[in-house]
Amino acid sequence: MRITFRFTDNEYRQYRQLNRTATTPRWKSYLLALLCLVPSFCLILGTKSLIAILAAATILISVLAIAIASVFGDKPMVDKHDHVLTIDESTILESQSHSRWQTRWDYYDKFQEDESFYLLGRLDRYTAVPKRSIETSQRDQFASYCNQINEDSDAEPEPGSTVPLFTELFASSNQFEVFEFAYLAGDLTAAMSDRLLRVDLLNHPESPNDESTSKPSRGQSLFGRFWLGVFSVILVYIFVSMTSQVPRSQQWTLWQFVYLVLAIILPFKLMRWLNRWLRARQKRNHARVPTDPISMQLMPGGWAIGNPKSCQFFDWRDIESFYQNQFCFGFHTFNDLVQIIPKRIFSTPDESEQFLNRAVSLRREHLRSFAPTAVAVETGNPYQAPIS
Repeated sequence: MRITFRFTDNEYRQYRQLNRTATTPRWKSYLLALLCLVPSFCLILGTKSLIAILAAATILISVLAIAIASVFGDKPMVDKHDHVLTIDESTILESQSHSRWQTRWDYYDKFQEDESFYLLGRLDRYTAVPKRSIETSQRDQFASYCNQINEDSDAEPEPGSTVPLFTELFASSNQFEVFEFAYLAGDLTAAMSDRLLRVDLLNHPESPNDESTSKPSRGQSLFGRFWLGVFSVILVYIFVSMTSQVPRSQQWTLWQFVYLVLAIILPFKLMRWLNRWLRARQKRNHARVPTDPISMQLMPGGWAIGNPKSCQFFDWRDIESFYQNQFCFGFHTFNDLVQIIPKRIFSTPDESEQFLNRAVSLRREHLRSFAPTAVAVETGNPYQAPIS
């Protein structure tokens, strides 16, 4: 049985929202930032300084305008690649872009359907198949396969049941760099307790000439730099004003100066508390993780991860970037998912760094093999005499 489909914009939004258990929409992030600025605006009113009040009002209005624009100007979520599903009694194989993954039916722990989708679930993560993509004559057959999930959820697993893709990728004759590990309940909690920073592929020692990804955004956010820059100018104005070097400037009292300093510091403190609260939500929503033994390997053509019942292979062309923090690595895939790899599986920090370097190097070499070859054009010798 073979099914081919591509999510519509609305279906893709529903599918992404189904698996997005702890993220915050952009418009809500801007409104939360706006709330963090309100107490500072109230403090600035206490300074009774026209320039400080105008600057704060400008920032408040700007953030509010961006929040409103993000609500009404949100771009559609576009599914860029066809999903090709090959289904039989034991497995479901999905190919998308240059990558593929295969899963046994008994790997899932629940099956359900709604008006638009057939949903295959595993630990609150879902694979969605639009109902419209399955012909009416095939729906009974597909439903019979899916019903095995609920019927066999409590059954003992078959000994030696392995998806063919796992056997193909992790055969002893094909091993390149294989790591064996299992996720612990605290891995995702630790990963989310520290910000994931994007690896700078432009300046990475293993890929100095990789131009396929943009530079990472480091340091403070644009919002933070804008806020700090505006009020740095105000502080300079205040110091000059306090020394009476500005004609007809009002002398600042100590309390007015304290109000302004608090107004500058408070948003950063509030944003930090807000981030802690959001991370606490993420930890609760990601408390359940698969504990099955996992194999992982880096190969010249891509990266494979999985277990005997569910295996994934990502072509290096489908790995958009790499992330890391002190606890883990993150492989950012073409479908906007980040696969977490805990650093604890490596013996030393040097070994984990070598793993990242190897991944970056393999990706660079693979992308280079698909780069268009420059064609030399013979223009002749400009100093050669014309042939008569």
